[in-house]
Amino acid sequence: MIYTIEETNLERQHLLAQYLNPYSLLALKNISLKKGAKILDLGCGIGETTLMLSKQFPGTDIIGLDEDEALIEIAGSTGKQQGSAMEFVSGNALNLPFDDNSFDFVFARYLIHHIPESYAALEEMKRVCKTGGIIFVHEPDINFLQSYPESWAYPKLKEFVNILFADGSLGRKLISYFRSLRLEKIGYDARIKMAVDNPDIKKFYSMTAEALWPALIKRNLIDEKGFDEWIREMKRIEHDPETILLLHPSIAVWGTKV
Repeated sequence: MIYTIEETNLERQHLLAQYLNPYSLLALKNISLKKGAKILDLGCGIGETTLMLSKQFPGTDIIGLDEDEALIEIAGSTGKQQGSAMEFVSGNALNLPFDDNSFDFVFARYLIHHIPESYAALEEMKRVCKTGGIIFVHEPDINFLQSYPESWAYPKLKEFVNILFADGSLGRKLISYFRSLRLEKIGYDARIKMAVDNPDIKKFYSMTAEALWPALIKRNLIDEKGFDEWIREMKRIEHDPETILLLHPSIAVWGTKV
C-alpha cells in the first residue's frame, strides 16, 4: 500500500478528525450495533476514529489497524490514557490479519483513496465482515475545492493530489462499488462545508500541502523554490480572514453483507 502523506506532524491528524468527525457521526446515526459487537477501524492512525467509534458505540469491542507502526504506538498510548478497551494492531488493508466473518462492523475513513487496489481493499473489508454485518467507508472527492477570492494554490493542490493519490475521486464511486460487491441496504451521506472565519480548516490544507513534499520531490513534480512559493501562498490564505473556502465533498457509504 502506498500512503502519500508523510504523517510526522500529528497536528494534521487532529485537525482532520476535528473536520471529519461531525460528518462521520451524522452518517453513523444510521447504524445500530448491539452490545458486544466487534468493530474493525481500518487506517486508524493515532486512534482518533477508533475513539470516536468507541464513544458512538459503547459496550463494543474495537480493534484499530494501521500500517504505520509509529502511529499504532501512539494510538495504543492514547487508548490507555482514555481507560478504553480499544486494541491497536499493525497490518495491511489488502491482507488483513483476521479470519473470515470476524467483525460486525468494518469501518474505514479517508484510507481507501490512497490504495491503488481500492476495490481489492473493499473486498478484503467484506471478507472479514460477518454475514449481516455492515461495511462503512468514508472518502473524499477532492476534485471540487474552491476559494474566494480565488488563488492558484488550491488548483495546484488538486493537481498534485490527483497525481499522487491512488484515486482522489473515490467518494463518488463508492455506491457503484458497493453494488458490485453485492452489498445490500446501501445507504449514503454526502456533506460539503464552507470555511468562513475558520483558520483551522485552512491550516489543515496547508499542513496537507507541506506533508506532500517528500512525494512531490521524489516524483520531480516541483522544485524547492516552487514548493516554497506554493506553501507561502497557502499560508497567506490560512491567515487571511477574507478568503472563504468551499471544501471538497465528503461522502460516507455503508452496506450490509448478505
